[in-house]
Amino acid sequence: MERLAKLSEGMPIRLQWAGVPTLQWQKDFGIQAPLIELHERFAKEGRDFWTGYAHVPVTVTASIRASLLFAQSNEYVWHEVVTADTDEEKIALLRSDEWRARARHSWDNDSLETSFFREPGPMMLDNSENETGPMGITLGEYAEQLAIHPSDALAEWFIHNGLSSTVTMPPWHKDDDMITRLTRDPYAVGNINDSGAHGQLFCGSGDNLLLYTDYVKGNKLSIEEAVCSQTGKLANHFGFTDRGELKVGKRADVTVFNLDEIQHRPKYKVNDVPDGKGGLTWRWTRDAAPMRLTTVNGEVTFEQGKATGAMPGTMVQPIYN
Repeated sequence: MERLAKLSEGMPIRLQWAGVPTLQWQKDFGIQAPLIELHERFAKEGRDFWTGYAHVPVTVTASIRASLLFAQSNEYVWHEVVTADTDEEKIALLRSDEWRARARHSWDNDSLETSFFREPGPMMLDNSENETGPMGITLGEYAEQLAIHPSDALAEWFIHNGLSSTVTMPPWHKDDDMITRLTRDPYAVGNINDSGAHGQLFCGSGDNLLLYTDYVKGNKLSIEEAVCSQTGKLANHFGFTDRGELKVGKRADVTVFNLDEIQHRPKYKVNDVPDGKGGLTWRWTRDAAPMRLTTVNGEVTFEQGKATGAMPGTMVQPIYN
């Protein structure tokens, strides 16, 4: 960022950078402080630099097909399973008493202090390849049922549920004070989300609601602040001057909801994604909040709990005055 700041000195350039981390451990380990200082410095210098942030923790999923999570967590014994070439080799490791002993020791002693493996109980067993299960319970609950170490329990679960199964890590604790501070900041935008690219990881889809169910209902933000951060502020940042506010002459892109009715619904799997081989594969989804009504340029697209089928939207583009 320092290099970009020097390169753009005196130039009329708007820049968004993926900004200030909002997890509690990132604050505790000193990662957050220099970045919020940089944000404040850019604002003081009058830079048109917009800092990105997220009001939800990143979604982390563990796989033994292809995953960097174990290695990134200094959990190299489990990473041996990831790098094993064949299914037979993976299963052999998971069944091996010698490997399991090393894996237990690694979880308890060698993994990073900030990693999920130091407190593995809340890991969610939620995606079984063959639906054997159990599903919808935590690794801690499963380990307690089997009366074994959580590492051994995860090995058993992968053996019975298939090597393409995945496990969702518990969400990291957030720094809510920083999230509310950045939501109110005129040069911070909370639009860091790549949910559309990860249907089977489900990064962020529907999590926009948490700004209302957690922060507004929890009296951390006003409803006006939450709505503005997801509408007018973003529209202004990207130059979409024809929308983002309820004003005469603006596009009637409107969402109507009752704060007491909307919920962050549980996720579930549906098999409706073409797999490129003539069949279908799965993705995560969740039911509507629901909104009472949504319109796109005045045409109703969602009403009475379901989509109308209308698709009046067009590709967005900046409007220059």
